[in-house]
Amino acid sequence: MSITVRKAVKDDVDFLLSQLDVFSDFYGTKKKLFPNEEYAREKLEGLIEGQVVFVAEKQDVGSIGFIAGISFNHPFNPDIRVLSETFWWVQEEYRNSRAGLMLLNEFTELGKMSADWVTIAIEEKSPINDRVLLKRGYKATEKNFLLEVS
Repeated sequence: MSITVRKAVKDDVDFLLSQLDVFSDFYGTKKKLFPNEEYAREKLEGLIEGQVVFVAEKQDVGSIGFIAGISFNHPFNPDIRVLSETFWWVQEEYRNSRAGLMLLNEFTELGKMSADWVTIAIEEKSPINDRVLLKRGYKATEKNFLLEVS
């Protein structure tokens, strides 16, 4: 069965919501990623309409993963256009497929055409090996830390 990647449409919001809820649990913070479904739906529709969201689909199964990001001028140098990944997720049962790499490749290629910098953040518990990014020309520049105050 083949896997394809396409730009997300509003009809994908229900799938994205269900998977971002799973991601929020996986991320493991005290507060959920989105405070309520109405707010989440509005933000996801805006992301689809005005930013970058790709969905991976498996033939005879449907949507199995996605990657999303925002494009903006760097706050300290408006001459630097940034494409920054916000979510990259493949359902657990499809993580041994090509879906994750296909999503990454699509996101990276878009960034090469539309940005000066492309950033990817990898969650600490993610199964993604750094080599996947390094082979594509990414380099490690920062580590992120989270302090949950409330």
